[in-house]
Amino acid sequence: MEYLIDLNLPTNFFLHQREEYEHVYDLNVHWTDVQLWKYAKEHAMTIITRQVNYSYQVFLDDRAPHVIVVGFQGLSLEECNSKFSRNWQEIRTLSESYKLVQVFNDKIQAIAKVDGYNSFKL
Repeated sequence: MEYLIDLNLPTNFFLHQREEYEHVYDLNVHWTDVQLWKYAKEHAMTIITRQVNYSYQVFLDDRAPHVIVVGFQGLSLEECNSKFSRNWQEIRTLSESYKLVQVFNDKIQAIAKVDGYNSFKL
């Protein structure tokens, strides 16, 4: 699975330096959310973003790409990178089975199971 990192996450976000990750900054900084969504769908990529509006789109689009929403609050970039890095394998695994994974300071929430049933896993 490949990942598309949204502009609202910095280019030095820890995942950006790996081959299977593309940052929108490297593709087109002028893309709208709709263009980013379309690109992710066409290339079977998972979107990694801070924007919650993508969370809603997952439920409105039957063929939606997978989305990981980074919802850390009050943390420095270094703390975000560290926390995300420590939990990346679990986040990645959940993202394979769930259309939407939300990552918060104190929990990871997986919603919209790929088989069509909505579930929550904390």
